[in-house]
Amino acid sequence: MVKKIRLSFFIFLLILLFLTSNVKAVEYKAIVDITTLDVYEIQQAIDKKYLTYELLINLYLDRIKTYNQQYNAIININEKAIDETKKLDKEYQEKGRRSLLHGIPIIVKDNIDYVGLPTTGGAKALSDSYPKKNAPIIQNLIDAGAIIIGKSNMSEFAFSAYSSYSSYGNVRNAYNLEYTPYGSSGGSAVSVAASFVPLALGTDTNSSIRLPASANNIVGLRPTYGLLSNDGIIPYDAERDTAGPMSKTVRDNAMLLTILANNGIDYTIYLKEDGLKDKKIGVLTQFIKKNNSASIPNLSYYYDEIERLMNEAIKVMEDKGAKIVYINDFYSSYYYNLNNNTKLHILLCYDFNKYIKNTTSKIKSFNDLLNDGRFVQKLNDYNYSCYNDLRNTRLSNVNKLKDEYRNYVKNVMNKYDVDVLVYPATKNKLLKLSEIATKSIANNTSAIAPTTGFPEISIPIGFDKNYFPYSLEILSLPNQEGLLYEIGYAFEQATNHRKNPTIAPNLYLINDKISALIKYYENKITYKNYYDKNDYKQYLNTYNKIENLIINYNNYDDNTLDDYVTELIKECSQNIKNLLLTDKSITTNTKDDIYPIIFVVVLIIILEIINYFIKKNKKDTKIKMHH
Repeated sequence: MVKKIRLSFFIFLLILLFLTSNVKAVEYKAIVDITTLDVYEIQQAIDKKYLTYELLINLYLDRIKTYNQQYNAIININEKAIDETKKLDKEYQEKGRRSLLHGIPIIVKDNIDYVGLPTTGGAKALSDSYPKKNAPIIQNLIDAGAIIIGKSNMSEFAFSAYSSYSSYGNVRNAYNLEYTPYGSSGGSAVSVAASFVPLALGTDTNSSIRLPASANNIVGLRPTYGLLSNDGIIPYDAERDTAGPMSKTVRDNAMLLTILANNGIDYTIYLKEDGLKDKKIGVLTQFIKKNNSASIPNLSYYYDEIERLMNEAIKVMEDKGAKIVYINDFYSSYYYNLNNNTKLHILLCYDFNKYIKNTTSKIKSFNDLLNDGRFVQKLNDYNYSCYNDLRNTRLSNVNKLKDEYRNYVKNVMNKYDVDVLVYPATKNKLLKLSEIATKSIANNTSAIAPTTGFPEISIPIGFDKNYFPYSLEILSLPNQEGLLYEIGYAFEQATNHRKNPTIAPNLYLINDKISALIKYYENKITYKNYYDKNDYKQYLNTYNKIENLIINYNNYDDNTLDDYVTELIKECSQNIKNLLLTDKSITTNTKDDIYPIIFVVVLIIILEIINYFIKKNKKDTKIKMHH
């Protein structure tokens, strides 16, 4: 028993040492916690001078340095990112921001071209493969002021949904390092979930954005096929491939798609809290409930926790005004086989030979890649028809099958009179990395959207009893991304299932008294003629000290910061009292003059309460230490 207690205590000390070392290792800090902010909130913090773009990117780089070793989510970092950010800081100060993406760092899946970094597709054989120009979607981001901070690890050449395994090793799940993040955009999903960046790009051939989004509790969108350019992306199945946005929130996702598409549509206009009202939701029960299907393996899987989470999600949608329609017989063996027969991975070799010509790589062909040998996936399986475009003979038949499936889905939606179809991303538990060789994924995300080309969004629906996240998939007809955002945003606002992983906490501690100081800063008192000028001058002098501390927060020593903040709070509180004690303020009777006084009185009361609790906490701490 004593040995067990000693062992537990030893483990506790190790964990405490690990967390403490992370905090001490940090180079930068801020008065806000960036792990809790979306892009809109980051830009507000910039405007309030709580952050600069340079500080922001350094905070994210600190997190990458600290946590990427455990996750293996990022392959390469852009060494010019800080210099680029300094220029964007200056531009913001002189001209304002270009867009909401101005100065925002983004991670890009490493099969998408950015001239500052090699595009490896996860293969070390392509570690010198620098593109000659940016992919169009990357250029759209740069033009909007975004910073490409680095490239994410992935399933090599986007081959696997089971994991994100490449020449650079396995990516690990954001919430538990023993589990898979799924693939192939696992590195991008984990980078967002672990707050290495607020936004990322992935690509999706069959499930590669939405499945990792589900496993890592973020929002991922597969847009309508063809909405985003595929130029400058290493192809896998070019007739199904598409890039897409990955983010913590629906709002950020819609904003990112607006920039990526650059088609004149602002997808953020669809973000409405009542977006579920009067919507008709078709629930595909086969993708949720227990089925016995020998002909469709996926349907035979079942996990009661996913059904529970889906039932809770459906109840939320119903409570928010949606009409729920249950569809029990959507998927048959015929359409399961049709779906599988529309895949054209056989185009890989030919398309790779075209792609690689626009790079600096020593690898000049798919055959060179095979001879190099620095890859881990079974590339030999794709070494045929490398100089003959099979589209000429195969594509016509594949497109007929796709058209048949599209028409079928449309007819089902018309028959049941629904706006969208919903179902969970998977039917089974999240897999351990050690299980992926022997167990299968009941992957619902590959069943409809990739073959039809219809858009689909993945939205978190909560955690199971083992604290693993799962998602709700929402599919609409083509070019109805706005509808997906409308429904997804309303659901997200009603549920708020987003939670950061506990194994990647904030690296710096924010002083408890800072919140009181921020209230003083954000509620600046403007000069009124009934204030004594000297009293107001003293107040303004203290206010400027507060502003200076906020702007130069990183330059203050943590050992003396607490006392200085306390001093500023007392000083500012006294200044405000002095302003209230002037005779002129007491005799004023106009409504416009009374309101500021009432506000200041209330503020003083709040601050006195805060001071009381601060003193009480100090007293309690001393007592505990004494005992």
